[in-house]
Amino acid sequence: MKVLTRPECPPELADSAAPEHERARAIRHFEDDGRRDGFKFKLYAVKAVRTALGEMTGGRCAYCEAYYAPSQSF
Repeated sequence: MKVLTRPECPPELADSAAPEHERARAIRHFEDDGRRDGFKFKLYAVKAVRTALGEMTGGRCAYCEAYYAPSQSF
């Protein structure tokens, strides 16, 4: 597993409550509702977040370190 160094927060998220809102949604989904099915983080739809993640990982999967661009979209 690759160790990542986080860059500064993308400007699109820096002045918003979006990260805390997503955390609250996840807690409600898994803990309050007791669900075990998938949960889709909406922040991954923000282009600046995808770009920052791609830069942090060098275009590789953070778990297995395989390049993901040739086989799938981020």
